[in-house]
Amino acid sequence: MATVTLEPERAQNGTAERALDGPEQPEANPFKITDAIPAIAWCARPDGSTEFLNRRWQDYTGLPPEEGVGWKWKAAIHPSDLGKLMAEWETLLANGEPGECEARLRRSDGVYRWFLFRLEPLRDENRRVVRWYGTGTDIEDRKRGDSLRTIEKHTFEMIADGASLNDILNELCRSIDVQTSAAFSTVLLLDAEGKQLWHAAGPLVPRTWLPAISPRPIGPHEGCCGAAAYFKRRVIVADVSTDPVWPDDYRDFAIQNGIRAAWSEPILTKDGQVLGCRWPKLDPT
Repeated sequence: MATVTLEPERAQNGTAERALDGPEQPEANPFKITDAIPAIAWCARPDGSTEFLNRRWQDYTGLPPEEGVGWKWKAAIHPSDLGKLMAEWETLLANGEPGECEARLRRSDGVYRWFLFRLEPLRDENRRVVRWYGTGTDIEDRKRGDSLRTIEKHTFEMIADGASLNDILNELCRSIDVQTSAAFSTVLLLDAEGKQLWHAAGPLVPRTWLPAISPRPIGPHEGCCGAAAYFKRRVIVADVSTDPVWPDDYRDFAIQNGIRAAWSEPILTKDGQVLGCRWPKLDPT
């Protein structure tokens, strides 16, 4: 009987080859490992068209990967941000250098949130870009904080410049409305007798709705603002059609004006006296 002796190095290689033939063999898709990255991640071809999107993309957007490959991913970008994003992407492609850009990405429930997209090229031995790798990180909270600080600064500047109370309140409402496009806000101020609230600001409030809130009595069943001023605390109404805070004759008119959910926050002095209410209407969806 002949005996064959393998050299140690060859024996190890043979073991490795047999291991790859078994159940431990890596998956055919080399990009699948990006599913383990705790962020949206993707791989793109040298021309910028997407080749692969990880599971985080599907979990966030609700779209299957095949609806993001190529240039289909553009459908999930906020229309107002797409032009700027594409221009920045094309600049990165032309320069072949790492970079980053910001845009709002649509979540599976239809809500857009700000993301920071970072991109990095992979080059071959001749320094040619053979692939692009990118990640997307949610920065909505940071963007909102930056915006609120800008609003605060602008408000102080208006006060210092002697702007009227009406102009200041309208600018505040306008700034809040920009933050939440699915809502509009208003400010109601209490009259000198302390019995009724009057509309003071809110540029997006439907004109047909103003008679219902100016004036508005305060009381436990006088809608969000009337109840918030009465109880001196925040009042939240998830469903205008059923919540007892809203009187029946007021309820139908609210729904006709597209108001199906709302909340109100009382504006109080340091000693707890009511000055008015801030009232955002929420999107019924």
